[in-house]
Amino acid sequence: MANDTLSASAAGLRAAHLRRGPWGHLWADEPTVAEAVDWVIDSFYDLVDIVEQQV
Repeated sequence: MANDTLSASAAGLRAAHLRRGPWGHLWADEPTVAEAVDWVIDSFYDLVDIVEQQV
């Protein structure tokens, strides 16, 4: 989780942290992850709204 979001952010990409399962919820509260991501979402369906807002 953290490896994916931190690497994406470091590469200049927009990142969303999917809060799913025990690790997803655990990492969502980690300060380094919270600072690196643009969004914390609970479902992939949330990405639809995000993408529509960005277009």
